[in-house]
Amino acid sequence: MPAGLILTNRSITMCRHGGMLTHPLAATRVQVMGSPALVSGRSIIVRCPNINPVYGPKPCVFADWAMPSVRVKAMGKPLLLSTSVGLTEKGEPVTVALGGQSRVRAT
Repeated sequence: MPAGLILTNRSITMCRHGGMLTHPLAATRVQVMGSPALVSGRSIIVRCPNINPVYGPKPCVFADWAMPSVRVKAMGKPLLLSTSVGLTEKGEPVTVALGGQSRVRAT
């Protein structure tokens, strides 16, 4: 698995429709450049504007993550990395935009 930058609560993650992901699982004891690191788990999507022309509003609700860190853990859970893959409940990919952290890598 390639090394990736550790995601923090300052990282910006969105569904493909522009809904923002909130990450309830942040390792408050593990700080990366002053921000808590994100641990693997379910993320909640807020303000997804997806509207299906046939079925009406069908916003994305949550995203699950795959390929978190293997070697580095916080609170006993693997960390989310820039190389981690997030998928919504519809199987659509999540976009990761790094915010505020460009130094610390993990595998």
